[in-house]
Amino acid sequence: MKTTIRKFEQKRYLANKYCPCGKSNRDGKFATEKGFKNKFIGHCHSCLKDFWPDLGTLVPLERHAPVEKVNYCNPKTSHIEETFDYNLTSGFAKFLVEVFGFDKAREAVEKYYLGVWEENKTVFWQIDQTGDPRGAKIISYKKDGHRKGYPNWHHKIVMKMECKLNQTFFGAHLIPNYDLPIAVAEGAKAAVIMSLIRPKYIWISAESKGGLNRNKCESICQYDVTLFPDAGCYELWKNTGGPYGFNTTYEVELLMQKGYIKEKHDITDYYLNCPKLRVSLKPKELKKTDLEWNDFVDQNPDLNLEKSR
Repeated sequence: MKTTIRKFEQKRYLANKYCPCGKSNRDGKFATEKGFKNKFIGHCHSCLKDFWPDLGTLVPLERHAPVEKVNYCNPKTSHIEETFDYNLTSGFAKFLVEVFGFDKAREAVEKYYLGVWEENKTVFWQIDQTGDPRGAKIISYKKDGHRKGYPNWHHKIVMKMECKLNQTFFGAHLIPNYDLPIAVAEGAKAAVIMSLIRPKYIWISAESKGGLNRNKCESICQYDVTLFPDAGCYELWKNTGGPYGFNTTYEVELLMQKGYIKEKHDITDYYLNCPKLRVSLKPKELKKTDLEWNDFVDQNPDLNLEKSR
């Protein structure tokens, strides 16, 4: 049997932008054999397949240089305690107090371990299902509950660390503690607010429009999951969550079509901002009056929408 020592092109992405298996080679997983640039000859570390022209070659005889170990962010549980918003002083906590009252706001802050950083910035911790923190997004909020500026990360502006995030769902730590179906929103703010409005779900957040990656989806695929994409993102999330058996509600899309919310708005915009809806969230109970919405719900029984009381 032939025992040629293999050598590989150093700049993997430039040598081949795709793997023969069809995956992008932007991360350099496909190693092209030296001298065969732009040809599908080499080894893929993504699909773990060899692509040699001589099938009699003994492989692997030599691989390219070992992949450098990734330095993942590793925040400590003590960091959660250090930032915890005991006095509800962050911008988002103050908004929750204004809308839901102090007791409900305190409930949400404690449930999601919401923190506070300088200038009343809100800290949204990502804690996995085993209780280990993965990272935290830090966001400033105005009095009206809208975001101010751009988000940052705890490991960058607090710990001053250079590391790679290994993200999980925001709110994932709640899953083992509640025997409830899971609802996935796009943003952490929406998950927190909806946990107070619709407590029949465990509300978690994918943290972005494209946040439903494989690792996150696989971590909850054994549960009863309903996705609540922002308006205009129904098809994207349906196609992403479908293979994992997730339901994707059309509710937010219908709210947009009916004119209750605008494109890119989320489910909370209906409850908090729609002028046709009169909402009183304090002190304890959601009270709303919207006869037109009740008629709409009656005409769409398959959507499982909440009817106004």
